[in-house]
Amino acid sequence: MNKGKGGRPNISKPDVGQPAESIGQQALEAKEAGLADVARLLASPDDLARLVQLRAEVSSKLTSARSTLSSGAAAQIEAAKYGLQLLDKSHRHIAKLRQCIDKIDHLCAECSTLVENHEKIRALSHAHANVAQVLEELGDIIDLPSRAAAVGDILASGDDGSFVAAFEGLTLLEGTANNIKEAWRRNAKKKADLGELAQYLTQVFNAMTMFERRLWSLARNYHALAQQQPRMLVDIARIVEMQEQMDAHYIATKATYVRPRHYKERLMLEMEAAASRRFAPLQALCGQHGQHNTKVKYDQDCNRVLTEARDYLGTLTDVERCDTSGRPLPGATDAELAMLQIREEDVFDEGLWLEALLGGFAALETELAEAYDFVSPCFPPQYNMFDSIFQMYHVQFAQALDTVGQVSPSLSTAGQLKLMQWVCGYQNTLRGLGMQEELVGIPVAPLSANSEGQPGFALLVDSYTDRMEATMTAWYKAILAQDLAGQPQQMSDGTLRTPGVIDFFRMLNEQVSVLEEISHGEVLLSAARRSLKLMANFVAAQQALLTPGGAAAALAGRIASDVCGHVLMPCMMRGKGKHQALLANFVSFSARCV
Repeated sequence: MNKGKGGRPNISKPDVGQPAESIGQQALEAKEAGLADVARLLASPDDLARLVQLRAEVSSKLTSARSTLSSGAAAQIEAAKYGLQLLDKSHRHIAKLRQCIDKIDHLCAECSTLVENHEKIRALSHAHANVAQVLEELGDIIDLPSRAAAVGDILASGDDGSFVAAFEGLTLLEGTANNIKEAWRRNAKKKADLGELAQYLTQVFNAMTMFERRLWSLARNYHALAQQQPRMLVDIARIVEMQEQMDAHYIATKATYVRPRHYKERLMLEMEAAASRRFAPLQALCGQHGQHNTKVKYDQDCNRVLTEARDYLGTLTDVERCDTSGRPLPGATDAELAMLQIREEDVFDEGLWLEALLGGFAALETELAEAYDFVSPCFPPQYNMFDSIFQMYHVQFAQALDTVGQVSPSLSTAGQLKLMQWVCGYQNTLRGLGMQEELVGIPVAPLSANSEGQPGFALLVDSYTDRMEATMTAWYKAILAQDLAGQPQQMSDGTLRTPGVIDFFRMLNEQVSVLEEISHGEVLLSAARRSLKLMANFVAAQQALLTPGGAAAALAGRIASDVCGHVLMPCMMRGKGKHQALLANFVSFSARCV
């Protein structure tokens, strides 16, 4: 027995993991050690006085030993349980591993036969994949009629919100149909028709045809859609853009069995055709100058009947007339009314023709401005939609003006001025819409081939200036004749002069001022050229009437130069640079005359 501190023996703790015989031996030794230790502690009588203390110490040590032994035993039990669990888990994994090894052995045995039959297995795999694809395509084929009918119902319902959805559905159906036709063409061993499949595919293509018919009918009505249903016009632009992307994809993938639709080009053609139809009545009206467009009533004396009144029996009760010069006639008596014979004649009224023509021009000009505000924002910026619409309308306007230009000599002077005024206003509208100056001019239309490439508007301006030149020529001849026949006026400084030159330039200035109110561009430039010609002709006629080489000729040249600079220049200086250059040419010409 070993002794610890204080002479007390050390009782060794039993090892839980030792065998049962060793544990019993240790218990016996511990009992003997305890008895010896008790005898030692109670060896003297004084020790009996500490008996209570010793019992307490022993009890405390016994409790501590029991607690230590209990915790140690519990730990060993938990460790034993965990070990048993690990053992069971290891057993299960070992069993699975044995199964996997057996399966590997079995698969290895099968692989030895698969290698020998590799080609057959690959063919079988391809056949399985093809059968699965065929079954899927058969399902699509069976669904083709019902899906095409569903898209047809969407179109027939007129639901504009489903227009894009209908196109997407039809695109999928048509793609399936094209794939079926291509697969049939590739896989058919001999040339054979589709048989019953043709009926399914025809329904799809018919649905697409109906959709396109609806699409282009809406596109042709773009102007009304832009103001009333802009969302519909945006959907049309989306459909066109989607089809363009699909066309590009088919070209990139070399899918030659799919026909590109070129929706963007078709859209422009439909819109151009719509613009032509909108201009058709106006084009026809332009060619109707001189044709009868109203009825006029006359009496037996060729007096024009303005209004008439009849009773319920048809008897003439009142009439309002004017003579051939337009002066109103006094009211007719009952006897005259009874003798009046009224007849109707078909005549051409230029006022009515111009009113309808200018009204049509103004309406289409307004449509062009509305296309800038409403139509163009519905399309992608890269389409440059307003530029395209402008080209359509501008060419149509040029053709209409070309037709008018062919009959411009037969127009009245007031009619020519009204037409030129509208053209100048139309060009100002184009400038307000941001068009470049070189595009504002009226282009050469097909009918201009008969006029040496001159646009109809140029013919109209030339006709007006020809008439102005003829009128001014007659006037200055009459003025010169009056100057020669009359007596010269004596001025305050004693000089003599005739008023013919001042009268000529005053009249010419009035003619130019009329055109100046209309335009500062092409029209006024043409008038300035004619004015130069008239002034040169006037000076030549004046010099021809005067004595050659005398002082009167020089005086006439100075008068013409002075009056040109002081009378015509204020009007001409308000024009553009070209007009000022023309004026400078005339001043130089006048100086040479002097």
